[in-house]
Amino acid sequence: IGPYFRPGETACWACLEQRLAGNRQVEAYLQQNRESDEPIITSRGALATSQGFAANLAATEIMRWIVTGQMSALSGLIMTWNSKSNEIVRHQVSQRPQCPVCGDPTLALEAGPIELATRPKASRSGAVHQSLTAEEALAKLDHHISPISGVVTWLEDTTEKENGLSYTTVAGHSFPLIQNNLRWLQRNLRSHTGGKGRTLAQAKMSAMGEAIERYASVYRGDEPIVKGSLNSLGDEALDIRSNLHFSPSQYADRWRWNNNLVNPIHLVPNPFDP
Repeated sequence: IGPYFRPGETACWACLEQRLAGNRQVEAYLQQNRESDEPIITSRGALATSQGFAANLAATEIMRWIVTGQMSALSGLIMTWNSKSNEIVRHQVSQRPQCPVCGDPTLALEAGPIELATRPKASRSGAVHQSLTAEEALAKLDHHISPISGVVTWLEDTTEKENGLSYTTVAGHSFPLIQNNLRWLQRNLRSHTGGKGRTLAQAKMSAMGEAIERYASVYRGDEPIVKGSLNSLGDEALDIRSNLHFSPSQYADRWRWNNNLVNPIHLVPNPFDP
């Protein structure tokens, strides 16, 4: 049940819709192939008792709101109940600053360059200096973990044998389909990031931080765009040839190399035409 939207205070329906759609990749794939915006109707495992429980829970929260004037339990939150484990989980719906409904879609255009600055170090674990400890960073970003409204769908400890020396974790995330085919859908559903650390908190923050970084770097279609060739944009554009690091001989011999390719990540592309 939930969330309860407070205009100007919480996320709006558009913020929630963006997260829901991103975490329902199978439904999105089916809708694209049907060329329809109609919702996908599937069978849901439910009992009359569980549906009644959800309805009564919602009614109780509404009654609490009427009596106390507060809806804190559902304000910007979705509450789910697992009938198998009897567990109740709250999922925060984060407000998107660039939301076209409750935010400012031109925010990215007005943002200036990132300025690096010196900060007091809270953690000096090994060669890594951090302004927050792993525990503090996790507490700050933990609300982004949710298979419903999060950018990180799950976070799992994968340490095979606890020895007190190192820990490993895996985090899941959802990316938009780059190509509308089953191969990319399967690839997205298996997508995850790994983390490691001297403590479990460090390993969790490592995986979670990379998952959020990847999520933030994916093109989604609502970003400001400037179109043009490298030659026409001049110094305002980044010449990707300086970052690809392919030599002239690699381009010249690319057909022979690509014909014997073992892994697609080793593909030598066509030379970039500026």
